[in-house]
Amino acid sequence: MKLLLIDDEPLLIKSMLLIDWRTHGFSQVFTANKASVALDIVQNNEIDLLISDIKMPGLTGLDLYEQILIHFPNMLCIYISGYEKFSYAKQAVKLHAVDFLTKPVKDDELLAAVGRATELIQQREDSPEDQFAERKIINRFLNGKLSTDEIEKIAFFKEGATYSEFQLIAIEYSETDISLENLIRSVSQLIKKSSQKYLEAYFIYNKKNCLYYVIKKKNKVKKSLWHLSLDNIRLIIHQTLFLTVRVYYSAEKLSLAQLVQHLRFMRDQLYNMPLSQKSVIEVSPQITEDSFSFSIQELHKKPSFQQLFEIENFEEIYKKLTLIEVEVSKNTSDSHALQDELLFTFINSFYYLISIKNSTIIKNMRDSLIRLNLERSYSSFSELIIFLRTMTQEFQEESQKLNSFSLIDRINHLIYKNTEKNITVSWIAEALNYHPAYISKIYKEKTGHNLKDIIFQEKMQYATRLLRNPELRIYEIAELVGFANISYFSAQFKNTIGMTPLDYRNSIRSQLI
Repeated sequence: MKLLLIDDEPLLIKSMLLIDWRTHGFSQVFTANKASVALDIVQNNEIDLLISDIKMPGLTGLDLYEQILIHFPNMLCIYISGYEKFSYAKQAVKLHAVDFLTKPVKDDELLAAVGRATELIQQREDSPEDQFAERKIINRFLNGKLSTDEIEKIAFFKEGATYSEFQLIAIEYSETDISLENLIRSVSQLIKKSSQKYLEAYFIYNKKNCLYYVIKKKNKVKKSLWHLSLDNIRLIIHQTLFLTVRVYYSAEKLSLAQLVQHLRFMRDQLYNMPLSQKSVIEVSPQITEDSFSFSIQELHKKPSFQQLFEIENFEEIYKKLTLIEVEVSKNTSDSHALQDELLFTFINSFYYLISIKNSTIIKNMRDSLIRLNLERSYSSFSELIIFLRTMTQEFQEESQKLNSFSLIDRINHLIYKNTEKNITVSWIAEALNYHPAYISKIYKEKTGHNLKDIIFQEKMQYATRLLRNPELRIYEIAELVGFANISYFSAQFKNTIGMTPLDYRNSIRSQLI
């Protein structure tokens, strides 16, 4: 398992690192002092558990975890906060955090919470159907990027050999304090208990107090009996979990492609579904196979939003948004599913850039970032496009402010003004609030030189200046320019300058005589 510790207090991070996390099942431990760094780590590593502060520079720990859950729904989180605000604890519960601890936290208290988290992780890993792997497959299924071979890895779908015998149901439930994970488990068991003679159910999705299941009927069932069976599911959930429940169902005998389309249609309809006295409701569009164009084609064409953001080609970003708006207006009505597709892709690209850019942008755009981060729906696709254009323009303005003194100039300025320090790429990146990989890449693209080589060359030049001081010994000069081994320093100096440090010093002396 992999653990990520997030806190802007260095002492707290250091104290948590004193724990032998290997004895608690964690093979790797990552640390971050702010949300942007944490996002970068999460995107590039399969993190199992976060231990996070709440109040941090930029996004709060609550905002961060909410953003992470959109793309990594299985990741668990434990919050540690110096603030005992009820609103914090309430939002942590809403996000289904494992625990909410207040500082100062004792090791045994923290490890007890970690123990509960690792137990949940282990339960998932020990599942005979490998639920975590299945969720990855289902996510691809929901995004319309699934082959028949992949779906067959899930036994439920493999047994439906014709792939045309499926149906959808949605269980809408009232507000509850039951955690999402426990709710899904309980509802799934109750469906099985109440209807195992007639059907099998497989949970695939949840949103807005609604659980979505793919249904596979065991036998032909009359519509009246089918309706009664769904009402029975509703009643047993209500009686067992004390929830107010409505059940929605799609057309029957759906193919895999139709499942995706009907799921999106059902989800769209439930956003605006008027109140009804009925407790079991059919939600079924008239859709033909020819109309299955579910994805925004322009969204996935090269260059992607991520590529355009990285090179800060804002003109092309605006053009791409316009082309997407035109495509959607021509081919389909406004759809929450297509809104999600665009919003999630944009979020990924935007946060990728933020993870490698200056943290001042995060601070200045905090309100907008929270708006982008929170799940919300828009009255129309055009409204979403307007919001994304505004976000892009705001980012462009903040970026231009920072670029008035170009990044390359700032890097060179730091190198030449701090030669007495043991400077590294990481040191420069930290000073400028950038990701080390980003500044190395940009420096190479703009100058044609490797940043490490420039730093090294400047160190050697600094060493030549220090060698002019007869009071400094050569091993002291080596240490001053960042070399712990004098022999290695001498060899590198000779390769760069053409003579050893001692020969260089002697040549300087001879010139002065």
